[in-house]
Amino acid sequence: MLGKALSLCDRLVSDSLKIDFLAHVPTLPAWVFDDEDRLWLREARVISLAFGHEALYPRFQFDAAFQPRPVIAQILAALPREIGAWPTALWFASANTALEGRRPMDGLDDGADVGAAAQGLECRLSHERA
Repeated sequence: MLGKALSLCDRLVSDSLKIDFLAHVPTLPAWVFDDEDRLWLREARVISLAFGHEALYPRFQFDAAFQPRPVIAQILAALPREIGAWPTALWFASANTALEGRRPMDGLDDGADVGAAAQGLECRLSHERA
């Protein structure tokens, strides 16, 4: 189990975008990446993974123009916030029984199904806390 989680973490890291890269995308305003005002993070439109001294942004969150995919914010709103960024990223990258074994990150074009899976996780966690 631990080996599988470490493998998923390695894949998330290798397929993530660094802030330095995103800061040089001409279609993105520079203020988005100001240390004092990370709009996308504050608005929960993407997740950022702490890795060493760097912030990594998993690639699956962005479209071809490196804009946050709107469905990500909807899914993040359905997921319990207290689970944190890494567990959230691992949820996106792991096979999900509610999605017939697909990974949520592979079903982002069908956001309704992934959103339902996210709500299912929230329900299960709420039940476990009770």
